[in-house]
Amino acid sequence: MTKTIDFYFDFSSPYGYLASTRVDALALKHGATVEWRPFLLGAVFKLTGAAPLTGIPIKGDYSLHDWARNARRYGVPFRMPAQFPFGTVTACRAYYHVRQSDPAGAVKLAKALFHAAFGEGRDICPVESVGAIAEAHGFDAEDILTGIQSAPVKELLKHVPSSVIKADPLFRHAQKLADGSAINVVHLIYKNKSYEGHYKDYEFSIDTMNEHWESGLEDIRDSFLHRDWFDVPSRDIGFITHDVHRLEGKLPESDKGLRDVSGDSREEEAA
Repeated sequence: MTKTIDFYFDFSSPYGYLASTRVDALALKHGATVEWRPFLLGAVFKLTGAAPLTGIPIKGDYSLHDWARNARRYGVPFRMPAQFPFGTVTACRAYYHVRQSDPAGAVKLAKALFHAAFGEGRDICPVESVGAIAEAHGFDAEDILTGIQSAPVKELLKHVPSSVIKADPLFRHAQKLADGSAINVVHLIYKNKSYEGHYKDYEFSIDTMNEHWESGLEDIRDSFLHRDWFDVPSRDIGFITHDVHRLEGKLPESDKGLRDVSGDSREEEAA
């Protein structure tokens, strides 16, 4: 049986960059293959409440030292980009676009993007930057840019026979949604309370769960008060997110009345 290493990474991760320079040799040593799987770490941070290392006191300064030290140890170039952390949606889209027809080429592109970001300190967030890097490594820049801007659903629909699309209303609906649709997303993410400590990750008593569920219900009610959130955004905007916890100067009902460790009312602070 062929052994496989699933290599999950974000293009804005220095540790991911360092790992990308060694994972192939590691797989070869153990007779395994590597599946490169870039994902969006920012989305994970939103769900878990975590943050980039550079934004954490003490850990941030140490991480800068650790990245440079490991780069020296492994003999690879390392230069932090001026903009960090940075968005990686464009890089991910480019990778998966190439991967559909050329998996090996996608890995080549991933390595080039990683090297540009942390080997040279370049900005790989803009579409133009990704296109230029791809072109410099033998890829068709126009094809890459087209792939970045095309929705995945459109790519999938290409593999569906036209006769099926015409006959099935669900496929026609999917085709309509893929054609530059505008989407609203309302986040309902539990926000840690000021009095919760490390036990929040393992304390699942009925009282705690009821409190969390009540908090979620209040967030839903608060969200529905913003009727404008349900207006379809313009096609120029395309995609917009809303979250009651991000409203400046206002706390959702589930957060009101709580006090932090200093005894000051969070509601007063928001005001």
